[in-house]
Amino acid sequence: STHVGFRTVRLHQELSASPELFEYAGTSDQSFSPRTLTISNIGYDSVSYTIATSATWMAVSPSSYSGLGNGGQAQHSLTLNTPLAGGTYEGEIIITPDDPGIPALTSRVEVVIVERGTGEVVRARVDFGRPEHMSGGTWNNITDPVAGSVSGLIDTDGFENNITVAIIDPFAAMIAGGTEAPDAGLDYPASASRDTVTGGNPSSLVMAWGGDYITGDANMQMVWQLAGDTLNESTIRSPSGAAFNRSKRGGKFYANVKRGPDNTINYNHVDDNGGANIISHQLRRDSATGDIVGHGAFVWKKEDFAGGFDTADAQITRFRLEAAAGGPSGSHTFRWLVKVGSQYYVSSNTYTVSGTSYTTVDAAVSEVAGWEAYNPTTDLTYTPGTYSALTLTNITAVGYYVHSYRADTPPNQILRLNVRAFEVYGAEAGSEPATESRIRISGLNTDLRYALRMFASLEGTTANVQTEYRVHHADGVVTNWLNPVNNTALVVDTDPLEPDANGYIEIDLLPGPANTDEEGKYVLGVLEVVFTNLLENVVGDPDTDGDGIPDWWEELHFGGPTNAVASALAANNVNTLLEAYIADINPTNPASFFVIEDLSPAVIGNVLQWNAVSGRVYRVYWSTNLLEGVGGFELLQGGLVTGVFTNELHPHEERVFYRLGVELE
Repeated sequence: STHVGFRTVRLHQELSASPELFEYAGTSDQSFSPRTLTISNIGYDSVSYTIATSATWMAVSPSSYSGLGNGGQAQHSLTLNTPLAGGTYEGEIIITPDDPGIPALTSRVEVVIVERGTGEVVRARVDFGRPEHMSGGTWNNITDPVAGSVSGLIDTDGFENNITVAIIDPFAAMIAGGTEAPDAGLDYPASASRDTVTGGNPSSLVMAWGGDYITGDANMQMVWQLAGDTLNESTIRSPSGAAFNRSKRGGKFYANVKRGPDNTINYNHVDDNGGANIISHQLRRDSATGDIVGHGAFVWKKEDFAGGFDTADAQITRFRLEAAAGGPSGSHTFRWLVKVGSQYYVSSNTYTVSGTSYTTVDAAVSEVAGWEAYNPTTDLTYTPGTYSALTLTNITAVGYYVHSYRADTPPNQILRLNVRAFEVYGAEAGSEPATESRIRISGLNTDLRYALRMFASLEGTTANVQTEYRVHHADGVVTNWLNPVNNTALVVDTDPLEPDANGYIEIDLLPGPANTDEEGKYVLGVLEVVFTNLLENVVGDPDTDGDGIPDWWEELHFGGPTNAVASALAANNVNTLLEAYIADINPTNPASFFVIEDLSPAVIGNVLQWNAVSGRVYRVYWSTNLLEGVGGFELLQGGLVTGVFTNELHPHEERVFYRLGVELE
């Protein structure tokens, strides 16, 4: 007989809600960004359901869904009906299927609200920079220079605010190169100060040799057999001893030097040089008078690039070299060396170094007339030929080729080369120049006032990178300027500003009038949004204690509208607090001073620059003799509202001194 058996298999069926718990923490004066509730169907043919909430202080939209198919997901928006008074709130979201055979679901909602007292200062910070340099904790980060944004701004107390900061007119790039030691008074981490968002056509550091790689002060022998006929791309020539830090950026290089007949390499070291290490090698004439000839290639590979370029596609824009011959005779002719994909190229432009004094070569790639293919792994000898244009992208290595030559050299005489710095700069391939950028701060309460603080820092440049910050608000435009070069402490502060009718404050960024940077860079590293609960109920800036310092400034820096004593000294031990307010310096930062930031000679006269802020008027005085004291200074120009002045009346004085004055507008 035949027996037929049947077995019933139950497929997994589930309706789920995610997340199972919504947690909020905030203050009684804020709104919260909507959050997403996701309903998923696994195994059921089709599910319809309705959504209800257990409390009136929250709502879900849409409140129902019809026909969610197997494997499908539906999203709903959870909003809190703010403002909420201080306290703890608990509730549930209940999802009820139309089919009674499918279990109902719940998601819990927990809200903790803290009452903020009138006048309490709220501060939220945004760090603009590369993803690898994001700031943690309560910092908000924007890493996309084109359309980056952050919503639900977290303040320094850890609360979410219904504020969005967004780039609406793009910048060109994120660049590194700012200070890693910001002034302690700013309370910024190095991750916030060492990179910026920038406009213009910027470049940043791609690779750098220079500094102190050696532990101690002994000269470290390079890896053996430097002399040869070809470049060995697998042997790192930098010292391998434990006292040499190969892991430091720039610490690993590949090199070889082909020498001419009767020539020997008798010395190849990284010299300590008092902490400013140098790559040094000597060619020697051996047995008979004749020429010393060398063809050398020194190369740094992409994995040793800096600032994220070890993974990004870099477009090279500039080379910089500091070198000396190390003796009175002979010379060294350099060409830039790049590897594009798997092919090396040398530049048509040459740069000659001779003598014992260091020569600095700083050259833009745009100045290079052309490039020629070069094969150092086959033969280090380079003979100039035909050059052609080359787009320097897909860079896999950078370095320099050097032709060393000393004629009629007696036996045992040498030709030495010392290189103490080699740097390459560039931008991410495909980045576009930007001549003006805009940031929008939205979601602002039109009954509150918002002060802005902006900071930026750049090192390694002598140009003026003055940046203009135009802040648009309900009552007009406030314009400030800041030169970020070697900046560790200076910031741009605005008075509390009223948002426009849309709840916006917008910032235009562009090169300032004193900007001399050849790439047209303008930068922003940190943006702080600071506000209080002081509502618009008085005309002008309230000053409760009548000391000449408005309440908002005392609230911002000292936590209360009457806490600052106008005659007390600021932290710099030079200015009173009233003077600090007028000069717009940070009264709690010992390194914050009212100073002339830059004095540069020009054909038509000395050019003075300082950090000017809105609502102030500046005066410039001059003198040729400090012994006459303050009374010896003569007024040159008053009524200035920008941070630049040119002394055209006295263009040729050998010795001149300047004073800068400021008063409220």
